[in-house]
Amino acid sequence: METPQPTEPVPDVNEVSRQTMVDDLLLISHESADAATLTTNSSQAQILTALADLSTAQKNSIGGVYTSGLPDAPTASASPSPTTTDSAPQDPTPASVIGKLSDSALRIRSALAVPTDADLARAYASLAISHMNSARSLAKKFDISFQVPSEFESDAWAQPDFLDEQDVIDLVRAEDAAGYAFEVIAAMQNPDARDRALKAARLHRAFAADLAASAGIVGTHKDPRLVAYELPFTLTADQPLAPSKELKALAQELESSLAGDYLSLIDSVDPESRMLLLDLAMSRGMLAADWGATLGEFPFLGNGETVSSSATAQD
Repeated sequence: METPQPTEPVPDVNEVSRQTMVDDLLLISHESADAATLTTNSSQAQILTALADLSTAQKNSIGGVYTSGLPDAPTASASPSPTTTDSAPQDPTPASVIGKLSDSALRIRSALAVPTDADLARAYASLAISHMNSARSLAKKFDISFQVPSEFESDAWAQPDFLDEQDVIDLVRAEDAAGYAFEVIAAMQNPDARDRALKAARLHRAFAADLAASAGIVGTHKDPRLVAYELPFTLTADQPLAPSKELKALAQELESSLAGDYLSLIDSVDPESRMLLLDLAMSRGMLAADWGATLGEFPFLGNGETVSSSATAQD
């Protein structure tokens, strides 16, 4: 009976960052659901409701609202905090939802060095990609002007010295192979449909060349670039060109694989360098979406258990 009453534990930096993600997801979910109830267009309402459901699922996957189980203990993130302003709050709109998604993605980027758990950081980076993909998708469907914030548009590194040499070599090969594949995709398309594939080919080839030059492996035995790469097409004399559906599927796979490569390296770099990897993963992830890839709840994570297991470890 003399044992002191248990007290509310002090959250560590991992739990603080997790609670911030939960707050953002709650806000996005509520804003989307409210905007859905205010529109008279049923198809638009379905789109907003789907986003609300996605945000709720993501919130639950990272552990949801924290509750200690102690009597009379405050709930850490029961609902999104209202913003204090001198004016009356505005009704949620698709544009305001897009703003919340973009703001949350930028917040993740700026705080990606905070978690000491690299798996959590990787899950949050994936969440930022999901937010940006949702924002772009909403903008397109609601005919709202939107651009990916310039903070995410860093498509080159001055020096790749924050990565192990073998990781750099692997990235050079993967980017160069993607460039070659997009050249083939372009060649197999009608002339009036080649521009997007050719643009992707130039981007990946150029990034591979810059990365190889920055790493000092150009012209050495470490340079992994090949003249040609094997592609997963089954061609015959009667069918010398791959069907457009197969070309599109390969394009999706190429960009998705690269996005996953960059996200996976978040586990192995110093915390301050994580955002550089997020920028490249964001770039490749948006390209994958442009080719029609479905990004899912946590895009490009190689192990779906990472999200729930890392969040559970913080409880």
